[in-house]
Amino acid sequence: MSFGEKLTTLRKQKGLSQEELGEKLNVTRQTISKWELDQTVPDMNKLTDIAKYFEVNVNELTNEEEIIQTNETINNNENSKKSTGTVVIVIILIIILVATISYLTWLVMIGSLAKKLFNRGNEIQKSAVQIINNIQEHGQDEIYNQIKKEQGEKNYYSIINEARELTKDEIQYTR
Repeated sequence: MSFGEKLTTLRKQKGLSQEELGEKLNVTRQTISKWELDQTVPDMNKLTDIAKYFEVNVNELTNEEEIIQTNETINNNENSKKSTGTVVIVIILIIILVATISYLTWLVMIGSLAKKLFNRGNEIQKSAVQIINNIQEHGQDEIYNQIKKEQGEKNYYSIINEARELTKDEIQYTR
């Protein structure tokens, strides 16, 4: 590949017209055209400017294979970086999604447990209030005997103790 062909390739890779490249290098469009057609060759100063602009060295401009491989390598590296970045972003989004789903599941489970505990607490409180009301209506001895028959001696004491633990405010509140 000649210098002119390489210059054409580099210019097109940057998406520049001959006019635009000429402005960047302070030469005319016609000069760029002559270089690309291999009618003339730039002087050493312009050759250095071209190499700097396209981020290659002068040897790459004059050696056929190196410039093509360098540009392919640059393109491959850029594509590799883009796909690596995309993969990282996708992994981060998946982690965030899984964490969010786990958190919401946890909240639902905690809410369900709290509701069950609340309902159980209300049931115990109602039972205790019923026991106390029955004791007040029917007399303590009669209710104690009834509980002993139904629940047995062991449960009798635990039920009575639960009823006693309720504060007066809780009992009055439920009436």
